Amino acid sequence: MTIDHTPTFPVHDVVRVTFKNLPPTNTYNAINMPCTIRSLYDEACLEDHGEGNLERHIDKLAKQKDSTNMFTCDPIIKDDTNNEVPPPSFPNKKDKLCALDRELIDTHVDNQLNSEQDLINKQHATNYTPEQKKATLTKLHLLIDEELHKLDHRWRKLLSWENREVLSPIFQGHRTCCDQVLRSHARDV
Repeated sequence: MTIDHTPTFPVHDVVRVTFKNLPPTNTYNAINMPCTIRSLYDEACLEDHGEGNLERHIDKLAKQKDSTNMFTCDPIIKDDTNNEVPPPSFPNKKDKLCALDRELIDTHVDNQLNSEQDLINKQHATNYTPEQKKATLTKLHLLIDEELHKLDHRWRKLLSWENREVLSPIFQGHRTCCDQVLRSHARDV
């Protein structure tokens, strides 16, 4: 182990560790899903209940707007002869910018507002009730059970062999099958 007191970038001292041998490389069979079960569950919940939750939130906001007691009106200014006077026009500060700058600023503001609105919509869409979560979980369990029960005879035969090297790749295939069932459910909904 050496300590480099003169690194070329602004940090504290750099510790360099040199190993005498390379680490051993072992091969083994492992089970690995393409993504987590939780992410598949969240995806299914969003497909099943996200749109309805968002619509309920929008309806709730509309009811809140309807129930306000605030009254607003546009001012009407009349001159001495009782004719309507147009409201005064103030110079627009934005006019000091060139068209390209204004377009860039407007585009950035629009993108920012859209991303904020998307984030808010996603938060409201993923605000699941316990009943919604349970319903989706039950549905997914039933779909997986259906798919796995089709292969019950193979499971019994494989388990009677008691050979982990043979079971591991086959089990991996069934996990992938479960993943496909969950993804097809998400597409069908």
